Amino acid sequence: MRKGERVGLVAFVCPSEVSAINTTSTLQQLQRSEISCPPAYGAYIAATVLGDAELKNQWDKDLVTMSSRITGIRGKLFEELKHLSKLFEPSFKLNLC
Repeated sequence: MRKGERVGLVAFVCPSEVSAINTTSTLQQLQRSEISCPPAYGAYIAATVLGDAELKNQWDKDLVTMSSRITGIRGKLFEELKHLSKLFEPSFKLNLC
């Protein structure tokens, strides 16, 4: 693996609650350091896609497709929730991002 690339899983089984709390604290510290120094691979992919006119055009089309799909799913969810509950506030749909 090159610098800036990560993949994997870590799991711990702790013998006591105190040990689990200490392990969680340590893992949280490690995770914060990972977030503050994100992997470079995503940036490499973005640069490749955005740097090629054909790939960027496809990406733009894919964004429209996915955002339209999400909007449609959100609308169906809203209608179902409205159907299931008379207490549902209809303006909620407008506030979703």
